[in-house]
Amino acid sequence: MLYRHLILALFLLEVCSTTSAECARKTQSLINDDENLSQHTQEAETKSGPPGRQPTKHFVQTTFIFRDLSEDDRLFSHMVMEKLHQLRPKLKAQAKLTMDNENIDCAQQHFQRCREYPLKKSYHFFVVEDSVHGAAVYSIDRKLNKNLNAVEMALLDALSRHSLHPLVGYASKEVGNELGFMREVRSAELEKFADDNQKEMAARSKKSASSIFTQSPYETALLNERILELRRHDFNYKPADLQQFQGGELAEAIDSGRLVFVLFWSNVASVSSHTFELWSRVASLWGRESGISKKAQEVDQEEPLLGSVACHEQTDLCTLFAISHQNQHTLYAYKNEKLVATQLSIGDEIFYLNWMRMVAKGSLIQVNKIGLENAKKGVIEGFSENVPRLAVTIGVFPCEHTEEFKRYKKVAEMLNGRYHLVYSIDRKSAASISTYRPLETVQGSVEYIGNFDSKSLLTHVTHASLPSVFDIGNGFTTQLFFHASAKPLLVLLFDSSTDVEVHKNFVEAAGKSAMNNKARDRLYAQIDSRKSVQLDGFLSQINLKLDQFPALCLMEKDEIKCGTNIAPDAEIAKYTSFDSLSFTQTIDVDSRSAHPLKYIQLQQINNIFGYQEVALLPEPKLVGHHGHGNHHDMDDGDEGAISGCPMMAHLDQSSNSDNDIERDEL
Repeated sequence: MLYRHLILALFLLEVCSTTSAECARKTQSLINDDENLSQHTQEAETKSGPPGRQPTKHFVQTTFIFRDLSEDDRLFSHMVMEKLHQLRPKLKAQAKLTMDNENIDCAQQHFQRCREYPLKKSYHFFVVEDSVHGAAVYSIDRKLNKNLNAVEMALLDALSRHSLHPLVGYASKEVGNELGFMREVRSAELEKFADDNQKEMAARSKKSASSIFTQSPYETALLNERILELRRHDFNYKPADLQQFQGGELAEAIDSGRLVFVLFWSNVASVSSHTFELWSRVASLWGRESGISKKAQEVDQEEPLLGSVACHEQTDLCTLFAISHQNQHTLYAYKNEKLVATQLSIGDEIFYLNWMRMVAKGSLIQVNKIGLENAKKGVIEGFSENVPRLAVTIGVFPCEHTEEFKRYKKVAEMLNGRYHLVYSIDRKSAASISTYRPLETVQGSVEYIGNFDSKSLLTHVTHASLPSVFDIGNGFTTQLFFHASAKPLLVLLFDSSTDVEVHKNFVEAAGKSAMNNKARDRLYAQIDSRKSVQLDGFLSQINLKLDQFPALCLMEKDEIKCGTNIAPDAEIAKYTSFDSLSFTQTIDVDSRSAHPLKYIQLQQINNIFGYQEVALLPEPKLVGHHGHGNHHDMDDGDEGAISGCPMMAHLDQSSNSDNDIERDEL
């Protein structure tokens, strides 16, 4: 009977869309007893393994990523996938190696990860990642591996380099003396792929500025994942305040209709492990702030339930919820049995708490007259009254049945957890929308002018919510400043205890410039030495010292120009119009080295997780971020660009083609 259930479960998994959480939950219950089946299978198959003591259980993540340009290529790819499918249960039973594998066809779908490899040539790469050695990319050559036996030996060779013990001894009997060929792809070769791809994509079409800015005002200080990848991850993986879901527990929680926050994670990847560490801290903070213990959370259906799923232990559960390797640091929020929001980004504890509160409040909040006035001041119920929200978009409608309101509500659902959208009903008023920014001194509110279509509404909310000046002293989001068509950035470095007048003039000038420059083709930022991370590493890179503050630095693609000891009566408007006459020193930016600003990101991460010695690397020329490309530019001619609305892509994994990745099933 159990076998029939398992076969039915896997059949349903093939039929269901990989983005359907409901289908996954229904299917999941059919394999809750899979451990018993696995144990039975192991007892039967272990007898055929090599002699010696029982191996230790361990886990690796693998990805077979390929581009087929001929029938021979296609047949070879199917040969590799077939052999991977055969090896997984065998290695799990005999070698105690659990292998979570994904197959990505770059010729059929436009996955973000495909941008890391040749855009036109055929290839067959096998990526293996484990918690000790990290990730490595191997090339499996079609001409050198001409049959299934050679492919099997090549795969076992690559896997052995990430296993606790050699795996060649687990080869099939029919392999005999066959040899397989697998070559590790070096970092220089991968960098060349990126260089070639940048040239190719630039030649395809000219980049045009997107009308939708995809970083909310609460997402401007995210952690640099490429720095996290370089860190050791030896955390305590037994948090006291998180529900660790197993078997059918997650499905039961979601089916109850309550609000459930869950992180699917793996101890193989450093980024995923760091996210789990943060999520564990968030659970503790949430419990202390709400006064609700983990045990009370489990019982009280009105309280949000915070949990996690360890994909290195619950591989079937993660597969059924369509969790790819790329998603194993993404937070999912379920309510009323539906996926209502996802958090793809990584920030500090406050960032996650803020997101959870926004999701808990709902995508669109109705307010009365008092609530309307409070919202204009940045005061939203459930958030601190002492610290105004950075931006609140307010809609006033004659009733909830108008087309204008329905479209506003739709946009609010797209932006759930990322922006504050409220509304009020006034039967005597025509439909109107304005975004209020209480902390802005120049333009505190921005009125929406448009036809209430989704695109213009998204454009308004995403642009009008942005601050005129980004505060980057405690970290910043990589995609703001490091991407293929980065915008010029003017940064004020100052001491808030002494440079009050200079700061005031800069903010005012930047505010006026931003108001007149709707396209945001230039950005402004500030670093307050009194309220920032330690700046020694950053300042040494640009040859500045604290006694040269206040300073203005114009950061462009190839150079950084600074003017130091800015006088209080200086005509800062010249700088904000990017007039370079008064810059006194210039530093060349070497694209082969880490950008000076990355030292701020490094210090931000060290402050959160503890100090580690990390050798910073340059940012790649083609920045990828959880299935997104350039966050501020969309290339209509690039087939690999985001399809549809980028806000929906950020919210709903179904808009991200990376979720259509084929997974090997046991």
